[in-house]
Amino acid sequence: MGRAIDGIKSGLVAGIIYGILDSVFSILLVISFRAQVIAALGRYIAQNPAFFQNISATDLYNLSISLIPLLALIGGILLGLIFGAAFGYAYDRIPGGRPFLKGIVFGLSLWIVLNVLIGLIDISEFGPYYYLAGVAGGLAAAMAYGYTLGALYGLLVKRNGSRGDINEGNGT
Repeated sequence: MGRAIDGIKSGLVAGIIYGILDSVFSILLVISFRAQVIAALGRYIAQNPAFFQNISATDLYNLSISLIPLLALIGGILLGLIFGAAFGYAYDRIPGGRPFLKGIVFGLSLWIVLNVLIGLIDISEFGPYYYLAGVAGGLAAAMAYGYTLGALYGLLVKRNGSRGDINEGNGT
């Protein structure tokens, strides 16, 4: 249980960092591809007219710009907690010698699933350039998440003495 708790604690901090970075990258992405996003929102509104009465695609776009920071931070915290626990539990099976390397490997694995594979859902809606830009921004956020998760996990485990196999100085 101690491994999962240390993972949750590390995941909380790493998730906040991920949420902040994801927020910045998402806002830049949505602003950079404004025309494609508004066109996609217009199609979505047309498919759901009962739900979107008296709201334009531009209004919905402006609302999304306002909500991205909050939603990215909440998502980062929730995913950080869940995946932090998974990291703590799976720590011994993750390749990489030092905790921060294991965190980076873990972060890259999450990036492949969350950004590369699930991001393909948006490719038909927003186009390949939007997808590639999202994958690139997601890589930076996932690397920061993984590094922070692994480094903090190593420090917590060393401090708590809950594992005997982490003896890499400060855990990084």
